[in-house]
Amino acid sequence: MSTSDVSGKRSVSPAQAFAANHANQPFKKRKTPMSLDSRTFAHHVKMVADESDPTIIAAKNAFNSYASALDQLYDREVTIRADATKTTAAHDLRVSQIAAQALEPVGKRAQAATDQLNNQIAQIDTQIEHDTKARMTPAEQQEIRSFVKGLSDEQRRSFLSQADDDTLSAVMSGKSYLSGMRPAEAQVIEHNWRQRKFPDLINKRARYERARDLITTGFEQYMSNVHAMRDPGASEMQQRMDAADAAVKSALNFGDDS
Repeated sequence: MSTSDVSGKRSVSPAQAFAANHANQPFKKRKTPMSLDSRTFAHHVKMVADESDPTIIAAKNAFNSYASALDQLYDREVTIRADATKTTAAHDLRVSQIAAQALEPVGKRAQAATDQLNNQIAQIDTQIEHDTKARMTPAEQQEIRSFVKGLSDEQRRSFLSQADDDTLSAVMSGKSYLSGMRPAEAQVIEHNWRQRKFPDLINKRARYERARDLITTGFEQYMSNVHAMRDPGASEMQQRMDAADAAVKSALNFGDDS
């Protein structure tokens, strides 16, 4: 709504000025972030051309859904904002509605993929834990740990680097100090042992973890972009027009559409 200044002249509100300035300018479609490109997932998870792991494929599809969902939303937004029969506030409200509707289905798909990845990681951990469990008697384990503790640091490292699985499992089944090691030293030895004993499982687990991280960070970015559509002040077109949009919505009795 326009107002009159002290001289009696009618002044133009920020909302009216904004509408007038953009009335004949087509709304530019937003750009989908490159970080959500399918190649990002393929690169970080080290996918191969004939990828056959169903868990990785499901995760990839969930990640790819972010970009495709955003692209569809952006197309719909362009169509909505091209309707010259509606006000900017009406456009904002409708865009906010479709953006809100887009969160749940994509979120459910992301959660399903994350759950599947977590289950696979847990299964790998269980298998490794089972296969590295000490099989000697407690007395035998204690004897081995006492022997290892009596070695010098250099002798201990050399001995454990060549030790068999039963010896290593006996050492790792007890507190690190029982074998004369600091916790960090024991962790390195255990890590190297597992890498040597379970290379395929460790590699698969690492891929699942990277996929899970990408699903999480990707969904956060997806939500950020969707919320930007719901908040006109955060959009490329209206980022400096918070007050103008608030004035328009107030004049037309639109409530908070977030």
